[in-house]
Amino acid sequence: MSRKQQVVDLFRSNGELLDRLGVRRIGLFGAVVRKEDTAASDVDIFVEFTREGHTFFNFKAEHPEIERRPMARMRDKWIHHYFGVDYPLVWNTVTSDLPALRIQLASLVNR
Repeated sequence: MSRKQQVVDLFRSNGELLDRLGVRRIGLFGAVVRKEDTAASDVDIFVEFTREGHTFFNFKAEHPEIERRPMARMRDKWIHHYFGVDYPLVWNTVTSDLPALRIQLASLVNR
């Protein structure tokens, strides 16, 4: 099965959740659609929300308890400072911080 088909199937199997989140339209673009993707390729997804949907900005306003600044700083470090990455910090984030964040986000999605 192609990667494109896997993602489309994932969208379809989660239709109820996407509706609940206020997703009006969702689709793919980029290398996956052009069939130029490799194992290292990311998957480019376009999402259009209803005005009252769970957009990033609405999410930020509704859930100030989720700290976004440390995530944004780490993302910037990974993207812009390849040779300055603190690998023990990354490992700690992957093994400690992300599992806790996943639980926190899952509880919000399941409300």
